[in-house]
Amino acid sequence: MPSTGRRTGMFSKIQFLLLILGLPSLIIPAFLVLLMADRRTNNHELFLQPKPMDTNVAVTMRTYAPNIVRDLKIPVPAPIPPMKRCTNTIWSEDCRDPCHKYNLLTKERQRKQMIFSCVKNKLNIRTLFTKKPKYIFKIQFKDSCLHRMTDKYCDDDKAVPNIVHYVWFGKMNFGFTHFLSFLSVFKIQKPCLILLHADYVPQGSLWKYFLQIAPNIVHVQRKQPKKIYKTKIPSIEHRADIAKLDALKEYGGIYLDTDEIILKSLDIFRKFEATVSLEQNGTVANSLIMARRNAPFIKLWMESYRTYTRADGSKHSNMVPFQLARNSKNRVHIAENLFATPNSKDLHKIYRDNFDWSKNYAIHMYTRLHDHFFDEKFSMETIQTMNNTAGAIARHIIYGSKDLCPKKG
Repeated sequence: MPSTGRRTGMFSKIQFLLLILGLPSLIIPAFLVLLMADRRTNNHELFLQPKPMDTNVAVTMRTYAPNIVRDLKIPVPAPIPPMKRCTNTIWSEDCRDPCHKYNLLTKERQRKQMIFSCVKNKLNIRTLFTKKPKYIFKIQFKDSCLHRMTDKYCDDDKAVPNIVHYVWFGKMNFGFTHFLSFLSVFKIQKPCLILLHADYVPQGSLWKYFLQIAPNIVHVQRKQPKKIYKTKIPSIEHRADIAKLDALKEYGGIYLDTDEIILKSLDIFRKFEATVSLEQNGTVANSLIMARRNAPFIKLWMESYRTYTRADGSKHSNMVPFQLARNSKNRVHIAENLFATPNSKDLHKIYRDNFDWSKNYAIHMYTRLHDHFFDEKFSMETIQTMNNTAGAIARHIIYGSKDLCPKKG
């Protein structure tokens, strides 16, 4: 038994000696392997960035292996709820209904109308529910209560208040292009007030339908200005030019011609005290003007009418303000041609071709010129298959998608 113990001890010493002698030969190769692996890692050759998980795989893992998803914290996209259908109203942020046929017969439907009054310097605002399809709240142009309403209700951190002005002179039918303009304002710009400066309100089923949609429209009663600095204004268009400047000077906001359509929110320009766009070389597009109340540029523009004559034509409407804008760059922002492209010389780009309007904030439809040069009727029915810029814009405003409607049958 003692001899066995001695052999075991001797064998252990021999093993220990061999281990010490062979250890460097094991450590050095292992060190070299780790060094090479580290270099490969730094060169992104050993480990690649993980690719995003496929949606179907993620959903499958969430369904069949919820514990794995929870433990590994794998991001799983939330299911996208189906878009609701718009049954009786035009599209909103919550619903889309491409090519839906809207019922314009709204005589029996109750609607909202915002009304306001001022009693002892106190502004009272309330919502009236009415079934009268043509009812609209009315107020005089320079009524102090309207001033109080715009100052308090529409005041925000922007230089230009989010008030939209239209001028409507004469007894006229509310056409389809007018409807698109007003609807684009209500849907895209979302103004606190839409002020319709008019001697008569529009007529027609589309007007009654718009009243169903927009409770914040107000009829600002005013007569047509027939003189400017003692000079007679024979043209109703030039009377409207005076009225639009007068409205911006008095209240500030965004003026639009009734055939100007908004494509993107104009809030980015509301930080400037005044903004105009170019139409052609040497002219300003007066179909869309933005200005704060009592903006110096608007005052200069109105002052320029002291030299107005009946033979001037549209000189003071677009040529004079162009010169004023060039000489007063610190008082007005020029938005290049973002509000009126294509211009009146390129109507084929609107009513025959498909123009890329992705950079436009608005577009002028030149309704009168369209009626003169083009035979195709512009309506709720024809826009569904109208393969041109006008059709695409109309579908964008009406349905929320510029795509052509599928052909029936």
